[in-house]
Amino acid sequence: MGSMVPNPNRIALKEWAIVSQALSQGQQVILLRKGGIDEEGGVFRLRHKGFFIFPTLEHQDFDYIRPEFVPHLQSSIAKNLSSDKEIAFSCLATVTRVEVVSEPVKLHRLSDYHIWNDAYIRMRYQYKPTIPLHLLLVRAYRMQQVRVENRPSYKGCKSWVELESAVEIRNIETVLTDKEFQRKCLEIQALLA
Repeated sequence: MGSMVPNPNRIALKEWAIVSQALSQGQQVILLRKGGIDEEGGVFRLRHKGFFIFPTLEHQDFDYIRPEFVPHLQSSIAKNLSSDKEIAFSCLATVTRVEVVSEPVKLHRLSDYHIWNDAYIRMRYQYKPTIPLHLLLVRAYRMQQVRVENRPSYKGCKSWVELESAVEIRNIETVLTDKEFQRKCLEIQALLA
């Protein structure tokens, strides 16, 4: 698999702040996507394999997090990782595999590999039920936090954001070792089969 450092250029993927935190702590290696309102046809497309994680409090909800992660959600809200004025980048990722998951039961099998609860999984399937749900296996990297101005063009219900200027990447490190990441990926793929 290798731990090649991604080059996200100026590309960021919006994700709940608590999921960004889970990625940077190795608690999660998957992301789920259908598409944002502002995306073409409302359908998610994997336009970039390497990107910054754009932590957002939008749509983040206590009702969709497993109980053991609620304190982490409270912490992410208290830290206010991103705000109307600025965004705090501290995580970037590379997509290593994409799966279309058509059956909710398969995602329920993965409960040890993410922070969401069953209500969240149901909600993801019920939202635009004809649009496929994509599971992204992602390799996460921690970096020294960099704050940038949050611009009006970054707002709205969309997955991808092209930043107006490059984010300086300093003190980058893989979250999981190659061996740990490969083990998790193989386990997840086996449960999806």
